[in-house]
Amino acid sequence: GWGPLVFVSVGPKKWVLTPAGDWFDATRGVKTASKVQVFPWNGPAVAGAISYKLDENGATACAVAEDGTVKELWKTAIPKKRYYASAIIHDGLAYNITQDGTLVVLDVKDGALVYTQNLGLGGGTCYPSPFLANGLIYASSDNGRTVVFKPGRVFERVALNSLDPFRST
Repeated sequence: GWGPLVFVSVGPKKWVLTPAGDWFDATRGVKTASKVQVFPWNGPAVAGAISYKLDENGATACAVAEDGTVKELWKTAIPKKRYYASAIIHDGLAYNITQDGTLVVLDVKDGALVYTQNLGLGGGTCYPSPFLANGLIYASSDNGRTVVFKPGRVFERVALNSLDPFRST
């Protein structure tokens, strides 16, 4: 996988989730689950002991327990497009963007689709992951255009900026 691995804390235990969907006990280096969530292009978003995946194969939420068992909490269909960006979680919502600039927002408690929105990034490919700063979310395309919007259940654009082309978050 292309995405990063992430660390998850459950009580005193530390776990590692890889883009291949494998869970490891971080203190012992022992694999506890295989291919639970596979991330072909991006990486997981984690909130507490729950990992979230939004990509071309759908969206899932999985919880890891202190003993290392992993349970799928929900699975839902989302636009079947490639997602190079990794999702972010904020105030009970998961946000991610497709390669062509469609914002997908889900409710993290049940995976319900809250809304989708074409961000109007004017082409390019959305490699950078969205990020939250100063109460706003920033989403970019490699053509240098960045849309700034308010988090929430309704899309509210604040700004559209143009920078030099880039691919990093």
